[in-house]
Amino acid sequence: MASTSSSRLLFCSSYSHPSLLSNTTGSDARRVLWLKNRKVPKEYCSKISIMQDNWKHSYKCIDGGSTSTTRKLYINATSAQSHESEPQQGYGTQSIWKSTKDMLHTLQKFAMSYFLITMLMSITSSSLLAVENLSDISPKFFDGLLKFIIPIVFMHLYAVGINQLTDIEIDKFDNKFTKVLVSFVYKSFFGIGRPNIRPHIRAETFLAITLQINKPYRPLASGKISYKAGFIFTMLCVIMSFGFGWMTGSKPLLLCLIQYFASITCYSINLPLLRWKKSTILTLLSTVPSMLISSYVAPLFHMKTYVLKKTIIFSRPIVFTFVVMSFYNLVIMLLKDIPDIEGDKAAGLQTLSVRLGPKRVFWLSVSLLEMAYGFAIIMGTTSPFLWSKIFTVLAHGIMALIFYYRANSVNLKNKDASQSFYMFMFQLLCVENILIHFVR
Repeated sequence: MASTSSSRLLFCSSYSHPSLLSNTTGSDARRVLWLKNRKVPKEYCSKISIMQDNWKHSYKCIDGGSTSTTRKLYINATSAQSHESEPQQGYGTQSIWKSTKDMLHTLQKFAMSYFLITMLMSITSSSLLAVENLSDISPKFFDGLLKFIIPIVFMHLYAVGINQLTDIEIDKFDNKFTKVLVSFVYKSFFGIGRPNIRPHIRAETFLAITLQINKPYRPLASGKISYKAGFIFTMLCVIMSFGFGWMTGSKPLLLCLIQYFASITCYSINLPLLRWKKSTILTLLSTVPSMLISSYVAPLFHMKTYVLKKTIIFSRPIVFTFVVMSFYNLVIMLLKDIPDIEGDKAAGLQTLSVRLGPKRVFWLSVSLLEMAYGFAIIMGTTSPFLWSKIFTVLAHGIMALIFYYRANSVNLKNKDASQSFYMFMFQLLCVENILIHFVR
C-alpha cells in the first residue's frame, strides 16, 4: 500500500510541478523522498485523465503499482517535459535567421544589386576582350580581374550611398507645395476633430506611400538605415576603394576610380556649381562616359597593359563594344528618370523627362537603341567570317524585334510598368555582354 501511495503522489506531482523534472540523474532518491512527504490535492489526479489524451505517452492513474512502474512514469514524464524547451531554442535560431535575412535584404536594396550584377558582368566581359590566346586565361588573369573588381565594387557602393544620402528628402517627397498638400490631407485623416487618433507615420511619409512618388522604399528614406550609419558606411567605402586601388598600382584602375568618384560626386552633392542632376546635359555628361569607362574601357586597359603586359589594338570587337555600349548606357540614363518624374518635378529637377514629357523621352530612347541594333547588324554583315556574320545579324535582329514589341506594350501612365521596362534594359545589356564576343 505504501508503494501505491508513493506511486500516486509521484505521478500527480510530476504534472503539477514540472519544474522539478528538469534534472533526471543523481537526485532521484531525494526527489522521491520529497514527494512522499509532500501533500498533493486529490483533484489533481482527476485532472490527469483529461490531460492524458494530449500527451504522446499514455499514463493511467491507478491505485496499484510497483516501484518500477513509478520510476517508469517519472522518467517518461521528465522526457516529455524536456522536449518543451526545444521550440524555444528553435525560435531563437529562427529569430537570428530572420534578422540576418532582413539585414541582407536591406543591403541589397541599398547597393542596387541589379545594377551591381550588370556592372560586374560588363567588367568580366570587357576583360575577356583583352584575351588573344587561351594561354592568356591563367591564374594571373583572374587575379588581375579580382584586383579590378574589388575597388570598383566599393566605389559603386559609394556612388549609390552618396546618391541616396543627397536624395533622401526627394525620396521622402519633401517640397514646399507638397508639404501644404500633405498637411491638409494628413490633418483631414488624422488631425483636426479627431483628438483620440494618434497616427504612427509622419505626414511626408504618409503621402509618399499613398501616392508612391519617387522611392520611399529605399533603406535611408524608409528609416531602415539611419542617416549617420549611411554616411559612415559610404565614407568607408570610398576610402576602401582608393586604398585597394592604390595597393594594386594599376594606372588604368586608379584613373577609373578618380573619374568615377569625381563624376558621381558632381552629379549628386548639392553644392555651388555641383548637383549636376538638375541639368539634363550635365547629367548625361557625368554619367554616360563614367559608366562606359568603369565598365568597359578601364577593365580592358587594365587587363591588357597591367596584367597581360600587351599593347592595346582597337580591333573590330572592341570598337563594336564601345559604340553599342555607349548607346545602352545613354538609353538607360534616359529611361531612369521616367518612373521618377513626379518626384523630380516636386524637387525642381529639370530632367529631360520633366521638360519634354515621358512619352517623347521614352520613344527617343527606343529609337536610340534600335539605331544601336542597326549598327550591330551592319557590323555583322561586314564581318569576314560567315559564322560571325550569321550569328550577329540574327541575334541583334531578334533583340530589336523583342525590344520594339515590349516598348509598344508599356503604359507610361503606370509607374510600375515604366520601372519594369527600365529593369528590362538591364536584361538586354546582360545579353549584349555575351553577344559582343561573337563579333569578328
